[in-house]
Amino acid sequence: MDTHLQEIPTNTRHSPAPAGGHAPNLGPTGPDLVPSPRIRLAIVVVVCVVLALVSAFPLADHFGNPATYAGQISSLNAKASTVSALVASSTTASVLVTVAPGDIGTPIAEKLVDLSTDFAVVLAAIYLEKYLLTILGMASFRVLIPLGLGAVALTAACAPDSRWRHTWSKLSFKLLVFSLAALLVVPTSIWVSDTIQATYQEEIDAAVSAAGVVEDASQQVQQETSSSAGNAAGSTSTNTTTTSSGSGTSSGGSLLDDIAGWLTGAGSAVTSAATEAVDAVGEGTTELLNSAKNALNSLVEALVVMIVTNCVVPVLVLVFFVWLARVILGVDVDVSAGVDALRSRAHHSRAALGRAAKSHRG
Repeated sequence: MDTHLQEIPTNTRHSPAPAGGHAPNLGPTGPDLVPSPRIRLAIVVVVCVVLALVSAFPLADHFGNPATYAGQISSLNAKASTVSALVASSTTASVLVTVAPGDIGTPIAEKLVDLSTDFAVVLAAIYLEKYLLTILGMASFRVLIPLGLGAVALTAACAPDSRWRHTWSKLSFKLLVFSLAALLVVPTSIWVSDTIQATYQEEIDAAVSAAGVVEDASQQVQQETSSSAGNAAGSTSTNTTTTSSGSGTSSGGSLLDDIAGWLTGAGSAVTSAATEAVDAVGEGTTELLNSAKNALNSLVEALVVMIVTNCVVPVLVLVFFVWLARVILGVDVDVSAGVDALRSRAHHSRAALGRAAKSHRG
């Protein structure tokens, strides 16, 4: 047997074992500094709570303040003023068209009144966008984001192999994405609407000034009608006086001839005066109707632009954000499948009730 002992280095130092008998966990360069799971959970929970408080109070107050959206609100106010001017223009034009003799301008006046109702719908959509700016901003930061952060904290608290961890993780992601979409949908729709409306601003301005053109034409019709009536009365009295004086100065005619000549002159004077009045009023009425038709066309074009920019574009932007959220979240909402499931459940329920009734009778 080899009795030689192995030489032990003299520079090796042995640290005394701790009281528990366990050696310290030494890494290649020192003790392991990785925090324990409880410390990591505490850090995640504290961070989520702090972020939720910051979101629920200072950020919610900021994004719920109308001053934050000063540019967007100014743009919406300008649109509301434009729509109000278009409503006033269409209403004024519909009233002025009725100046035309008879019922010539009634169909155009009715169409102009209908346009006023349509413009009121556009005005309601503009005010809805204005209110949703602050409402969605406050709801996102005060409700949705804190709920999403709470779901993140619950995700960290669950065990790695727990099914609740996956559920809370998906819920937190959905809430945060939905809050971001709700925050951006209205400002994005306003920006797209402003871009489109700037292209057709000339048509809108022409529609706003259409009522002034119709008003000028209606005033001209009134002036021509009054002047024609005055000219007809003056012409009739002049011709009658001339006829009377002529018949009075004639010495060779009989009284019947004088009366017949007076009646003939008065009748021709009234006929010519009426013809001149009808011609004058007809020209003014034609001009008034043409102005009303042009105003109606301009208002219809402006209505189409305002409906596209303030009703269609916000809906398309909302649909785009919903589609984007579905792509990000992987959510596929199938309404027909839900309806089929409800029908199937109802059928099974009726079948179960029928079997229960038969067994009860048996």
